Amino acid sequence: MGAIRGMSDNNHRRAWWGIGLAGGGLTVLTLVVLLAVALVPRAPETVEAVLARTGYDLTAARGGTPVPAVFIAHLPRDLAEVGQPEARKDAFLQLLLPLVLRENGRLRGLRDRIRNRPAAIRAAVFERYGVAAGDSQTLLRRVDVIPPSLALAQAAIESGWGTSRFAREANNLFGQRIYGRAAKGVAPAGVDKAPFKLRAFGDIGASVRAYMHNINTHPAYADLRRARAALRLRGGQLTGSALAHALTRYSERKAAYVQQVRQIMRQNRLLEFDTARLRS
Repeated sequence: MGAIRGMSDNNHRRAWWGIGLAGGGLTVLTLVVLLAVALVPRAPETVEAVLARTGYDLTAARGGTPVPAVFIAHLPRDLAEVGQPEARKDAFLQLLLPLVLRENGRLRGLRDRIRNRPAAIRAAVFERYGVAAGDSQTLLRRVDVIPPSLALAQAAIESGWGTSRFAREANNLFGQRIYGRAAKGVAPAGVDKAPFKLRAFGDIGASVRAYMHNINTHPAYADLRRARAALRLRGGQLTGSALAHALTRYSERKAAYVQQVRQIMRQNRLLEFDTARLRS
């Protein structure tokens, strides 16, 4: 389970910015109250309510229909209570797929800028991806998409299809660890004096972004990046099945983990999502 140094992206909105100053303005006390209300996290909705808002189903997405750009911040509070395993799995995939596609879209946009205007890429981007300033070719090998089938399969394994304690309490879907006594996160249960914690994220999107950054930068996944670059060079399609073999260092289970990733992709028809796109 990859240790990462991903960046959290805070998508909370401050609703009170749009309030008009009628009647001569708001008092300081009123502003304080409004700010406090804006910063209180909303309780996760029910599965039924969230799925109703997404406005699509997996059958349509598998058939090529663009996926609506509806993104959840937290998993529904009753996901683990969905009685039918297949229904629970489908709900998890339906909620996570837009977030995976959004992050891949961000990576594609950055790739386009690197290819088209390499001289305009800031030094901070090279630094973030662990690449020497100006080395655009190496940067392109690191700034690239993760096949949705791979991301979805790993999230399903690492989070128990969204029902794990770490998924519920820390928005951590990929088993990302953080080390150090002062590290902020969720301690694993039943492990005495564990040297790590499971990293806590402000929302699910931050966990997805950190996972992809981990795959794109950590030395443990250099083989995956080389395989991806070779596929690009040959003009092949980036699929989860083509890259799964390079995940042996993601888990202590090594080859058995890769086998499970492939099984999850196959049994749940996840490869059909590798060509999915968000609705523009």
